[in-house]
Amino acid sequence: RSIKMSKCGALEAIIALDKDKFSTTVDSSPTIASISELEKIEISSCGELKSILPVSVVVAQGLPKLRHFSIIDCAKLEHVFGGGEGTLTAVDSSPTVASISELEKIEISSCGELKSILPVSVVAQGLPKLRHFSIIDCAKLGQVFGGEEGTLTSSDEITMNNLQILVLKWLPSLTCFSTACQHLICPSLQ
Repeated sequence: RSIKMSKCGALEAIIALDKDKFSTTVDSSPTIASISELEKIEISSCGELKSILPVSVVVAQGLPKLRHFSIIDCAKLEHVFGGGEGTLTAVDSSPTVASISELEKIEISSCGELKSILPVSVVAQGLPKLRHFSIIDCAKLGQVFGGEEGTLTSSDEITMNNLQILVLKWLPSLTCFSTACQHLICPSLQ
């Protein structure tokens, strides 16, 4: 129910799929089928890692049980969801991809190439249990939630009712939480 990886110097992807073969393998692959059972992802010191999960896996399976997500010291990580097949677009968005509603804690640090954390469609659907969100030392992070312009509702806001701790440090390229939203509402911040 968890992925814990450390010091995998040459690893470039945790799950790499041939995009042309994805439709025939998604239901039969034991690795992919068990993604929806993940409760915790902890990855550290994987210097060549470029993406955590392919978008197509997240769209097909969702992460309905994921509670804790930690990525530390992955210098070449560009996308949490994405990779060789690109990043999540509005066309890929579905209720399945939004099923990370159990997520309580996100910790990301020392990922110099990271461009965004989560697709805005996931966040717009809600992260009702998220209490702790920490992003430290990600030099190229331009926006926290990214990848899809114009996918929010007419209110153009993201609400995280239970977020109590928000840590943003050493993010020299950060310009906004998302270009798709104008307001971030966190009434429980301490």
